[in-house]
Amino acid sequence: MGERRSTTRSQVLGAELARIRKTAGLDAKVVAEKLGWAGSKLSRIEQGKQGVEDIELLALLTVCDALGDNMVRLLDLNRESGQDTWLHMFGKGPGGRTRALTTELQRATTIINYECSLIPGLIQTEGYIRALTTVDQDELVDQRKARQEVLRGARAPLATFLIEESALRRPIGGPAVIHDQLMHLAFLAEWKRVSIRVLPTSAGMHAGVDGSFLLLDNKERKPLVVVGIKTANVYLERREQVAKYVRSAEELVGRALSPEHSRRFIARLADDPDLAG
Repeated sequence: MGERRSTTRSQVLGAELARIRKTAGLDAKVVAEKLGWAGSKLSRIEQGKQGVEDIELLALLTVCDALGDNMVRLLDLNRESGQDTWLHMFGKGPGGRTRALTTELQRATTIINYECSLIPGLIQTEGYIRALTTVDQDELVDQRKARQEVLRGARAPLATFLIEESALRRPIGGPAVIHDQLMHLAFLAEWKRVSIRVLPTSAGMHAGVDGSFLLLDNKERKPLVVVGIKTANVYLERREQVAKYVRSAEELVGRALSPEHSRRFIARLADDPDLAG
């Protein structure tokens, strides 16, 4: 197989193969030589830019001593890796929920996240995250906090968070937790590459009323949309699918309060005695 259009699944497959190789302690050049591949082939596969035949995938896993439980799962992922719509069912454990999304967030150059019910995951405080769970899930909390690191550093994406006023007023975790969360949002609103925009309830009917979404773009200019449900994330990469969400995002940005007005709104809400209980 030659060069192909990168998809979320091909990116996830490539990242998983790179992880397996590194876990085996093998250098990419050594693996390529053992397989008789050109020097750049393994690199393109691990980047999700080149397809791989089933027999080649099995040979790669054999060299890395990683057949076992990986074989069926990775073969299935490989056979579907060219498709541009993916219902990614969550696996067991926190890693089964986040690996694909983390891969795409790390590639992103721009992020637009609209949330209608909760504070967006990338800007949640630890207290808020814990309040959303009913059991001790330290690993899940740690993974979400680690994923938030994409917003830091010189290569951080331009991130716009569109949040419904009702989500800001929902007292998740009690007065202390929501106060800290709101103050955290006011702090993040000062960051150069983060824009937090409030959609006031008075905005009425708008393009986001049918649900939250995450719109990501990357250096390859191959945008995608992630829509989350309880048991899965849905990845949409078909051009016409993405275009609908781009139009929705544009409308929501136009209806939201300005960044400065949003920051002041959030700061005032943090000191609202009714919300503080």
